Amino acid sequence: MLVGQSLASTEYPLEWGFGFDYNAWANGKEFKVDDTLGKFYGSDANLHDVVETNYDGYSSCSLTPNNILRPSWTVDANGQAKYTFSNPGLVYLTSSMLGDCASNLKLAANVQS
Repeated sequence: MLVGQSLASTEYPLEWGFGFDYNAWANGKEFKVDDTLGKFYGSDANLHDVVETNYDGYSSCSLTPNNILRPSWTVDANGQAKYTFSNPGLVYLTSSMLGDCASNLKLAANVQS
């Protein structure tokens, strides 16, 4: 890499809803801090949200105030939601709506610095 060269972040388009294997999709991707997952919602826009959780909340789908780390999306002026990876390490995302996590609406990503 050249001195002073910056690496641009990447936006990964992703429609957040049922019927998709998010972990298979993420497998092999090299997510980095400041990369974003964009356009979270498809036709189920009012049915799901996105929260970052810890491993316990992700694996058990038992979401409590103690294991929801933060609401994870921002919405731009066009109404599109985005999630930005802010820290390196394993990141666990799911929907906090009843039954969503247990229906496999969740994503684990390994984020590099």
